[in-house]
Amino acid sequence: MNDLVIETNDLTKCYGEQVCVAQLCLHVPKGKIYALLGRNGAGKTTTMKMLLNLVKPTSGFIKIFNDIHLEDASKAYSRIGALIETPGFYDNLTGRENLEIIARSEERRVGKDLVLQQQSCTSLKF
Repeated sequence: MNDLVIETNDLTKCYGEQVCVAQLCLHVPKGKIYALLGRNGAGKTTTMKMLLNLVKPTSGFIKIFNDIHLEDASKAYSRIGALIETPGFYDNLTGRENLEIIARSEERRVGKDLVLQQQSCTSLKF
């Protein structure tokens, strides 16, 4: 059985003559953390956008959760968390205050029980 959650083969993205991602091959196993590191313009954001089906690759293929990418992207979105570019934090609030706001918005989306379960792993109190 294939335990890869992300797999790409020869993934390429060009904008006109500009090659932004060239023949990228990724193999990310289930349960592992993988980071994209590189200078500005290295193709990190473009790669993430292709993985999330926000930008179509010029060539190559992507598999997410062992499915060819992504005829029906919505079925994978419920299992993916991604933050592309700058996070939306309030500069005038502390880190704790920002997390409290996020937790409250998540409570509306996923239900209070799940938020309370996750919150029990932290020192945050609401």
